[in-house]
Amino acid sequence: MAGKQRKARRGKGSNEKGGDVTASSSVPPATLASRRVDALKAKIVQLRSRDAEITEQIERDHRERGEVRAALAEAEAELEVEVLAPVANGVDPTEWLPEELLMAILIQVVTAGVCGLVCRRWYNVCQDGRVQR
Repeated sequence: MAGKQRKARRGKGSNEKGGDVTASSSVPPATLASRRVDALKAKIVQLRSRDAEITEQIERDHRERGEVRAALAEAEAELEVEVLAPVANGVDPTEWLPEELLMAILIQVVTAGVCGLVCRRWYNVCQDGRVQR
Protein backbone atom coordinates (compact mmCIF):
# COMPACT_ATOMS: atom_id res chain seq x y z
CA MET A 1 0.00 0.00 0.00
CA ALA A 2 2.85 2.39 0.77
CA GLY A 3 4.24 1.92 -2.78
CA LYS A 4 0.93 2.97 -4.34
CA GLN A 5 0.82 6.09 -2.18
CA ARG A 6 4.32 7.14 -3.24
CA LYS A 7 3.41 6.77 -6.89
CA ALA A 8 0.32 8.81 -6.39
CA ARG A 9 2.29 11.63 -4.71
CA ARG A 10 4.91 11.78 -7.49
CA GLY A 11 2.40 11.92 -10.26
CA LYS A 12 2.18 10.19 -13.61
CA GLY A 13 5.13 11.73 -15.52
CA SER A 14 7.89 11.54 -12.93
CA ASN A 15 10.51 8.92 -12.29
CA GLU A 16 11.61 7.47 -8.96
CA LYS A 17 14.21 10.24 -8.36
CA GLY A 18 11.65 12.94 -8.91
CA GLY A 19 12.59 13.88 -12.49
CA ASP A 20 10.06 14.29 -15.28
CA VAL A 21 10.56 11.38 -17.74
CA THR A 22 8.05 12.37 -20.40
CA ALA A 23 9.30 15.92 -20.86
CA SER A 24 13.11 15.27 -20.96
CA SER A 25 13.44 12.17 -23.15
CA SER A 26 11.75 11.12 -26.33
CA VAL A 27 13.82 7.90 -26.68
CA PRO A 28 13.06 5.06 -24.29
CA PRO A 29 15.97 4.07 -22.05
CA ALA A 30 15.91 0.53 -23.48
CA THR A 31 16.63 1.93 -26.95
CA LEU A 32 19.54 4.04 -25.64
CA ALA A 33 20.99 1.00 -23.92
CA SER A 34 20.68 -1.13 -27.05
CA ARG A 35 22.40 1.58 -29.10
CA ARG A 36 25.25 1.67 -26.58
CA VAL A 37 25.53 -2.13 -26.66
CA ASP A 38 25.60 -2.08 -30.48
CA ALA A 39 28.30 0.60 -30.45
CA LEU A 40 30.40 -1.41 -27.99
CA LYS A 41 30.02 -4.58 -30.06
CA ALA A 42 31.14 -2.69 -33.18
CA LYS A 43 34.13 -1.32 -31.28
CA ILE A 44 35.07 -4.83 -30.11
CA VAL A 45 34.88 -6.15 -33.68
CA GLN A 46 37.10 -3.29 -34.86
CA LEU A 47 39.64 -3.84 -32.08
CA ARG A 48 39.79 -7.59 -32.73
CA SER A 49 40.38 -6.90 -36.42
CA ARG A 50 43.19 -4.49 -35.59
CA ASP A 51 44.67 -7.01 -33.16
CA ALA A 52 44.72 -9.63 -35.92
CA GLU A 53 46.43 -7.17 -38.30
CA ILE A 54 49.07 -6.34 -35.70
CA THR A 55 49.69 -10.01 -34.96
CA GLU A 56 50.16 -10.70 -38.68
CA GLN A 57 52.56 -7.73 -38.99
CA ILE A 58 54.60 -8.98 -36.03
CA GLU A 59 54.89 -12.42 -37.64
CA ARG A 60 56.04 -10.83 -40.93
CA ASP A 61 58.58 -8.74 -39.02
CA HIS A 62 59.93 -11.84 -37.26
CA ARG A 63 60.33 -13.63 -40.59
CA GLU A 64 62.06 -10.63 -42.12
CA ARG A 65 64.31 -10.28 -39.08
CA GLY A 66 65.38 -13.90 -39.48
CA GLU A 67 66.15 -13.32 -43.17
CA VAL A 68 68.18 -10.21 -42.38
CA ARG A 69 70.11 -12.00 -39.65
CA ALA A 70 70.91 -14.86 -42.03
CA ALA A 71 72.09 -12.42 -44.73
CA LEU A 72 74.15 -10.54 -42.14
CA ALA A 73 75.81 -13.73 -40.92
CA GLU A 74 76.60 -14.68 -44.52
CA ALA A 75 78.10 -11.24 -45.25
CA GLU A 76 80.18 -11.34 -42.07
CA ALA A 77 81.48 -14.80 -43.00
CA GLU A 78 82.42 -13.53 -46.47
CA LEU A 79 84.18 -10.55 -44.94
CA GLU A 80 86.12 -12.79 -42.58
CA VAL A 81 87.26 -14.96 -45.50
CA GLU A 82 88.42 -11.87 -47.39
CA VAL A 83 90.19 -10.36 -44.39
CA LEU A 84 91.97 -13.59 -43.56
CA ALA A 85 92.95 -14.26 -47.16
CA PRO A 86 96.71 -14.27 -47.71
CA VAL A 87 98.22 -11.24 -49.40
CA ALA A 88 99.16 -12.06 -52.96
CA ASN A 89 102.70 -11.24 -54.15
CA GLY A 90 103.49 -9.19 -51.05
CA VAL A 91 101.04 -6.42 -52.05
CA ASP A 92 100.16 -4.05 -49.19
CA PRO A 93 96.36 -4.32 -48.77
CA THR A 94 96.30 -0.88 -47.16
CA GLU A 95 97.88 0.82 -50.15
CA TRP A 96 94.57 2.40 -51.11
CA LEU A 97 94.34 4.19 -47.75
CA PRO A 98 95.53 7.80 -47.69
CA GLU A 99 98.34 8.34 -45.20
CA GLU A 100 96.14 10.65 -43.11
CA LEU A 101 93.58 7.89 -42.63
CA LEU A 102 96.26 5.30 -41.92
CA MET A 103 97.71 7.74 -39.38
CA ALA A 104 94.30 8.17 -37.71
CA ILE A 105 94.02 4.40 -37.43
CA LEU A 106 97.53 3.97 -36.04
CA ILE A 107 96.95 6.74 -33.47
CA GLN A 108 94.25 4.54 -31.96
CA VAL A 109 96.70 1.64 -31.58
CA VAL A 110 98.57 1.72 -28.29
CA THR A 111 101.74 0.14 -29.65
CA ALA A 112 102.35 2.28 -32.73
CA GLY A 113 106.04 1.29 -32.61
CA VAL A 114 105.13 -2.32 -33.28
CA CYS A 115 102.90 -1.26 -36.19
CA GLY A 116 105.97 0.27 -37.79
CA LEU A 117 107.34 -3.23 -38.22
CA VAL A 118 104.59 -4.22 -40.63
CA CYS A 119 106.05 -2.56 -43.71
CA ARG A 120 108.13 0.40 -44.84
CA ARG A 121 105.07 2.61 -45.40
CA TRP A 122 103.69 1.91 -41.95
CA TYR A 123 107.15 2.55 -40.48
CA ASN A 124 107.30 5.96 -42.17
CA VAL A 125 103.80 6.86 -40.95
CA CYS A 126 104.63 5.72 -37.41
CA GLN A 127 107.72 8.00 -37.39
CA ASP A 128 105.41 11.01 -37.70
CA GLY A 129 105.23 12.89 -34.39
CA ARG A 130 101.43 12.85 -34.38
CA VAL A 131 101.36 9.06 -34.17
CA GLN A 132 103.89 8.98 -31.34
CA ARG A 133 101.61 10.93 -28.95
